[in-house]
Amino acid sequence: MKLFPEYIGFRLSDTKWGSCSPRNRLTFNPELMKLSSSLIEYTVIHELAHIAYKNHSKEFWALIKKFMGDYRNKEEQLKAFEKKI
Repeated sequence: MKLFPEYIGFRLSDTKWGSCSPRNRLTFNPELMKLSSSLIEYTVIHELAHIAYKNHSKEFWALIKKFMGDYRNKEEQLKAFEKKI
């Protein structure tokens, strides 16, 4: 993706799988490790895309689609696990 975070870390969260700060610091919920590798990959792609776009604009989703064509399916799968965070 040629997008480079300033920092990558882990922090437990009750509501998020990952986040990207305004300073391009990525944080992932360690609970993510309990999910499939494809859901982990999707989450990493999603947070990396926030380095380029700090919103969920059409351009943001187009970038995600470029690297994971079935991203909508992954979003739905993650929603099913959100109650387990």
